[in-house]
Amino acid sequence: MPDVFDWQLGRNMYYPHAEAHPDRQFAFVFNINRCIACQTCTMACKST
Repeated sequence: MPDVFDWQLGRNMYYPHAEAHPDRQFAFVFNINRCIACQTCTMACKST
């Protein structure tokens, strides 16, 4: 198992998988004040 630095704990940890970082990341911004609980945002996030 690889020895990976855990920045939240501030120490090295043993994990069953090697450390990997994605090339790109993305995020969604929602106006919670206009939410009508239709769950469309959840389905869009899962399909992406």
